[in-house]
Amino acid sequence: MNINSLTENAEKKQNYLKNKSVFIGIFVVVISCIFVFMFASPYIFKRSADQMYFTEKGKEIEIGSGHTVMIESWQYSKDNKEMEVVLSFNNTSYDGIDTYKYSALSRDDSNKTQQLKTETLYESSFFSVIKISQLKNFTEVRLSVSYDTSPLLSSDKEQQTNSAALFTNINKVEMVDEFAERDIITLYSEKLDNQIREINLNISDLQSDINEYKEIQNNILEKVAEIRENQQYMTDTETAASEQQIKNYENSYNEYSSNIEDLESQIDEYNSQIAERKNKQEQLENLRKK
Repeated sequence: MNINSLTENAEKKQNYLKNKSVFIGIFVVVISCIFVFMFASPYIFKRSADQMYFTEKGKEIEIGSGHTVMIESWQYSKDNKEMEVVLSFNNTSYDGIDTYKYSALSRDDSNKTQQLKTETLYESSFFSVIKISQLKNFTEVRLSVSYDTSPLLSSDKEQQTNSAALFTNINKVEMVDEFAERDIITLYSEKLDNQIREINLNISDLQSDINEYKEIQNNILEKVAEIRENQQYMTDTETAASEQQIKNYENSYNEYSSNIEDLESQIDEYNSQIAERKNKQEQLENLRKK
């Protein structure tokens, strides 16, 4: 074998080893990236605040036929790692079922779930106060409310469980240092507070609409005044056309006036509802003093 052949074989072997090393290096990098992605992806792609589950206070959620539940308050004490949820119930079926079961589950940034402990602190036909404990790191908490229909069924029928899921998250839950003690009067008074708050939000929305309509009316008056000012320069034909335009503006102005009256009437009704609830709160406080 000549020297050229030996040199060529040596170069081929060297290139092979070099290519093999490059391939192994690329393979290690790719595998490493896959593992990093797998373990880091829950954090990289964690849900934004808008994507987290949340149930609004004051919204009726159906549990089963004729049974609804509503969140009155949902508070979280970081120091105690506990939550306290006040729920109100409405049973229009009159089936006599007024007790409910509860379970809670949390989820953290890595989508890991944890079963939580629940305890019923207070329960009546209309309210329940639930304590949720053993909380660690969480982004969302789900509280399941359920009841079974077995009291209504004969022994040969299958038991059915009706349930609803309520949610809060770390961005929405009300933060408190300590939970206040609640009795039946406090629960009813807080419910009235929530109703008053919602009514005031409705009033605020209506008032915004009224302000917008009044601004439009001001623009209409300015436009009509501008047309009147320019009529002195118009021909008879142009003046006649502008009078029709003014008439259309005036009709539009009157329509907005009618809409404003309707909205103001709704606000008056809402204010009456607020007065009624504040009067009821005074009655509740008088009961407490007795």
